[in-house]
Amino acid sequence: MYSFMAGLVLLAIAMCAWVVVKDLFHPSFVFPGVWGLGLCAVAGTPLLGFYELTSESLFLFVVCGVVFSFAALYLNNLLKAMPSVNEGFFYRNLNYKKIAVFFMLMHLLILPIAYQDLSALGNGFEQISYTARSMAVSGEDVFDKVTANYLLVGLIVIPLLTFAVAKKEISVISYVIIVVPWCVFILIGTGRSGLIQMLLCLLLVYRVANNKLPVKILFLSGVLFVLVLVVGAIATNKVDLSADSSVTDLFVVLLKHLAGYALQGPILFSLYFDNVIEVFPNWSPFASICHMLSGFGLCVPLPIHAQFNLYGPGLDGNVYSIYFSLYPNFGVLGTVVFMAFYSLVSTYAYVRARAGNVFFLVVAAYLYSASVLSLFADSFLPSLWFFIKVFCIVAVLLLFFSIRIKAEVADTVEEGLDER
Repeated sequence: MYSFMAGLVLLAIAMCAWVVVKDLFHPSFVFPGVWGLGLCAVAGTPLLGFYELTSESLFLFVVCGVVFSFAALYLNNLLKAMPSVNEGFFYRNLNYKKIAVFFMLMHLLILPIAYQDLSALGNGFEQISYTARSMAVSGEDVFDKVTANYLLVGLIVIPLLTFAVAKKEISVISYVIIVVPWCVFILIGTGRSGLIQMLLCLLLVYRVANNKLPVKILFLSGVLFVLVLVVGAIATNKVDLSADSSVTDLFVVLLKHLAGYALQGPILFSLYFDNVIEVFPNWSPFASICHMLSGFGLCVPLPIHAQFNLYGPGLDGNVYSIYFSLYPNFGVLGTVVFMAFYSLVSTYAYVRARAGNVFFLVVAAYLYSASVLSLFADSFLPSLWFFIKVFCIVAVLLLFFSIRIKAEVADTVEEGLDER
């Protein structure tokens, strides 16, 4: 009941933000909207055997949602009052047809090697996926460095190709030929978390490209999202789907898994907040910075996987929401400050993406997914190293695949003639 009331408050804040910005993808709407829906859903999870959420942490959730929304609205109004910036290196147009051809050729070179690496892990999809997941959790490399980095490049290039297909600059067939194999190898070799982040970010990319999001795209995205979750769960034996189970049993099992995956974060964090459970606070917003410093021997990264605790009788989980990255080390005030900072960065990136900045298009898309996934993880500042890679890869693409706009050349010639 309490979580439902807190959820309604956050949904009201989200609706107020929508009245101002009229944009369902604006950070001022997304973050409180996600947490509002999440907390309302958590109120119904005791029916699935989850613990009821009655913690005072609900006040923290509401306060941070309000701060996030208001900070985003403030910066949005500030940027609107400033002169628009749509010129510079990262505002160049890309030749997406050449990019598509290039990565088709790269697929022919690298993906067969990736297939051989995976084939060596076992027989069959389930065994290969489970082995790959176990290796990734234990810190072992599934692929060689070239292949692993190529899959990382996919997480950056696929959003750009989505922008291109939304703008009808490349064909749907070319898009599918490039994207589907990439996604399959990312799912099997690196797990579903990165792919889920990317699937969410593609929604924002499509929205920026078209200024709208058709119902069929939303439906397809929802189907793919659930498919990735279910396939990933089956492949890694996270759900038990026996052959003699009825359709109803299968539905309940999958529903409980999906609900646990999405909603255990607020419940487990609240138990931690109330000192009901103990868990070593190994999450940190500076994890990415520590990772970079570790290359110079200046920092030792903590393991990314938290301890398991029960979010319901017999239900183990180790996901504690975005707040587990902030509250244990910085307290309530520090958490609020970080949330305001995350909001400002997300809003700045989103506004610049709408203005045509290619780098911020990718960054804003992943920050959007960070807001959606904040129910169980902090993907804002901990993604700093990834965003540096985004900067480098986008810069390389712009250097080699930029389009020189004829109109700009003509304007330059005209200016030269006028000076004479």
